[in-house]
Amino acid sequence: MWPEIRVGDLKKLNQKVLLAELFLIIAGVWAVTYFPQLDKQLFPLSNGPGPLTFLTVGLLFTLVTVIILYLFYRSNKLSLFFFISTVLYSALIIGVRFILSPLGVYEYNKVSSFSCNFGGLDTWLLSSGLVFILYFSVFLVFYLYYRRKSGELSGGNVEQGFFKRHSTMSLLLVVGLLVLMGAVVFFPIILLPFLFIVLLGGVMEYMLVVMSVSTGLFISLSLLGAILFLRAAYKDAANQAAIIKDAGILTGFFWIGASLLAIYSGLWVLYMLTIVSLWPLKTFCGK
Repeated sequence: MWPEIRVGDLKKLNQKVLLAELFLIIAGVWAVTYFPQLDKQLFPLSNGPGPLTFLTVGLLFTLVTVIILYLFYRSNKLSLFFFISTVLYSALIIGVRFILSPLGVYEYNKVSSFSCNFGGLDTWLLSSGLVFILYFSVFLVFYLYYRRKSGELSGGNVEQGFFKRHSTMSLLLVVGLLVLMGAVVFFPIILLPFLFIVLLGGVMEYMLVVMSVSTGLFISLSLLGAILFLRAAYKDAANQAAIIKDAGILTGFFWIGASLLAIYSGLWVLYMLTIVSLWPLKTFCGK
């Protein structure tokens, strides 16, 4: 049901890109566990992680991501505009995940305590999973739109692979995705707060916290910028796919982008567990 990787696409997802992603995972695990500990050792009286934690982790992830995107950009002879757009998109996502969101948690905790069920493994797993679904949904929508757009630009001669042979499944996928996004966007107005309180607990608290403090504005602007840069990157890739009549470029970019989002999500859980263990959050347990 997902975009298919054909033999031709595998050339675009070359071994260097896959090795770079493996390096991101290994280096990421080391970074999110080592730098916070170093920060704590150097500043033992601090009430929360500081620039040493946030900036080193954010910069390392951005640097390795730039290498991954550069390898893909060079192997497919895409435009410099595409490369810059993808780098800026990724940098904003990393900034939101590993800098602004944790900052928001600790900024809020300076003046207010969290509930007892906040800050555990379940909170970070569910929060990370929900955020991944939202990011992935946007990424998939852009892929579907510009995959079709690349065919229109070339007069319908771009090889569409999976979606050309299974138009009914494509339609069902799009409808299902729209229903999911509609539920995420509109359902909270009616019932989702109740479900969050009963079933997800700390996840709702986390979402409300990071958007209610001063970092919330920066998170909103960063996500808006990320969407604009992602659109620019997909549009440029679609034009290139139309010129060479090969939509595999879009498929390759989709899978690389999706895998990076998954890697960020997994590392974020370990990151939050690490910093919370070093700088415990203030919580309040009612009788």
